[in-house]
Amino acid sequence: MSISELFEPYPVQLAPDQPISETINMLIANNLCFVPDKGALKQAILESVPNGIIAINAAGEIIFMNKEAYRLLGVDNNVIGKPIILVFPVSKLTYIVETGLTEYGQKLEINGHTIISNRSPIILNNNICGAVALFQDITDLENISHQLASVKQLNLELDTIIESSFDGVMITNQEGIGIRINQSLARLTGLDATHFEGKPIDDLFDKGIFEYESITMKALRAGRTITNVQKISTTGKEVLVTGNPIFDIAGNVHRVVTNVRDITELENLKEKLKESELLATRYQTELSQLIPERLEKDKIIVQSPSMLKLYKLAMRAARTDVTVLLLGESGVGKEVFSRVIHNSSNRAATGRLIQINCGAIPENLLESELFGYEPGAFTGASPKGKPGIFEIATRGTLLLDEIGDLPKNLQVKLLRVLQEQEVYRIGSTNPIKLNARIIAATNLNIWERVKEGSFREDLFYRLNVLPIEIPP
Repeated sequence: MSISELFEPYPVQLAPDQPISETINMLIANNLCFVPDKGALKQAILESVPNGIIAINAAGEIIFMNKEAYRLLGVDNNVIGKPIILVFPVSKLTYIVETGLTEYGQKLEINGHTIISNRSPIILNNNICGAVALFQDITDLENISHQLASVKQLNLELDTIIESSFDGVMITNQEGIGIRINQSLARLTGLDATHFEGKPIDDLFDKGIFEYESITMKALRAGRTITNVQKISTTGKEVLVTGNPIFDIAGNVHRVVTNVRDITELENLKEKLKESELLATRYQTELSQLIPERLEKDKIIVQSPSMLKLYKLAMRAARTDVTVLLLGESGVGKEVFSRVIHNSSNRAATGRLIQINCGAIPENLLESELFGYEPGAFTGASPKGKPGIFEIATRGTLLLDEIGDLPKNLQVKLLRVLQEQEVYRIGSTNPIKLNARIIAATNLNIWERVKEGSFREDLFYRLNVLPIEIPP
């Protein structure tokens, strides 16, 4: 008996565009309810179907399951005749019997398997006599789909990395044919991807785009990383080219990744650095010649190497208006160093070195000495007013000696002067621009004062731009 003979009494009307899964479902549904007892062949056909098949009668009792259905549902043939709702509570076959609807592509999880199920009513003599489900295990397909999504994401990330590189990148196969380039290489060469992809890399050298021989082909033939400097004729850029071979499992070169780095700017920087080094050498020579002259002029005798080093530092500080903090015990020469810095600076020609001892003036007078006051600003004030020490030091240098003894309330005002580069006389709302080089000095361990809270940390950092610690 043939298969056509088995299904011949129960023809099914098929639409031209009907899916194959729907066709199989209809054939099974219309031949399960009643088939003449052609037994072994019918059973063999249904058992040979690679999908699971389960059928129920109108009462919702299981009347048929094939081997694949037993495997996927994890049951044995003892379930035949039992209500499906007890064996498989999430089944919707009873719903199909009640409504006569057909459902396709229903996805569900069963015993760790991902299943796609098609459900149809079984119709005999225009009456629904049961329902059948045809389901397929797509767990492996789901895993493959997830792996494919991961591969796509990895490719996207790889593309992003390649395109994010400021260096030019070119990938060729084992025959030296270009596979892809990034936008940086197109920028470096002035050529788009059509000049590289699908073309022999040697064409670039035959056309004179790159000078010398191909680093990519050398790396391909040698099977090791090759690096050399090349020049790109289309843009005139000098580039460092590195060819890196990629090997397959058998150890053969499968790809060559070529990195192209623009070193034109690096060469320019190298020349500028060389010029700067020559200039620094010249300055050092001039400074070495000036130091003895300056020592003689200032009537200073320096013998120890450490003191000479500090003297050189003071001479360098004199070239700028950077704030200097002189540290050291009483009598080590902080005032001498302040004089050296002032006399060696441009301000020696425009102003004086003005000194004020912050620890020797009473607190109630110190503010007026520092900032000055307007006429009638307070009882006993001069009717003419008085300029502060910052004004007097205009265009010169101001030495704030014993800065560590400055009262806390005046530390705030001094900080503002240094930040805003302007002062206010007592009793005035008109700012006076600061134009004085500031040098501070103290014989105290000022950092300990900061930790104790008696000296403001922010003021310390404002003064400690260039510290010079003078040994005893």
